[in-house]
Amino acid sequence: MINLPQAIFYDLDGTILNSANEIMSAFQRAAKKNHIKIKKAKIKSSIGPSIEKILKKILISDIPSYQYNKLISSFRKEYDTKLCTKSYLYPNVKTILGRFKQKGIYQFLITNKPPKATEKIIQKHKLEKIFDQWHSSTARQNKAHLVKKIISQYKLQKSRCFYVGDSTDDFEAAEKNKINFIAACYGYGLKYSKGATINIKNLNQLTLLINSL
Repeated sequence: MINLPQAIFYDLDGTILNSANEIMSAFQRAAKKNHIKIKKAKIKSSIGPSIEKILKKILISDIPSYQYNKLISSFRKEYDTKLCTKSYLYPNVKTILGRFKQKGIYQFLITNKPPKATEKIIQKHKLEKIFDQWHSSTARQNKAHLVKKIISQYKLQKSRCFYVGDSTDDFEAAEKNKINFIAACYGYGLKYSKGATINIKNLNQLTLLINSL
């Protein structure tokens, strides 16, 4: 009999949290407040990476550094303090992840979202008991580095670890650590991933990972 997964790593936006409307709204409000033009139609498909990478895709033209910093500050004020807790979990998230938890599978949340907003979301949706740890990536500790640290800390077998995400940086975090990648193709950044162990169209399909073992 094949062993159950030992650990599952999850991205947040576009993977377990449907946050597109709130993030798009925050960018639009911030841009309007600072009189900066952005490509509104490109926002949703750009969600996932750090805010700096998102801005590279949605800014219509280069702007001075002081405007750039003001735009980021305005976005954080809109999203982190007002909008982040208005997003909904995808259907059956708590049920599915709860089953995995009952089976003794470690579960970790790895996100580009800042700690303040992440903590608010976890508390809002009562996910504290679902995840063994949750972390926000930084320039010094990106997603790949955080996954590596957890694998070492818990002495995990890489062949029994899975990373569920919807963007290229999620795939890269899995690839660099040589663990299985599950592409959340219902999210924002990926419609299909050739390098994925599994491509899923909704989170319910994640149960196939368990039920088939």
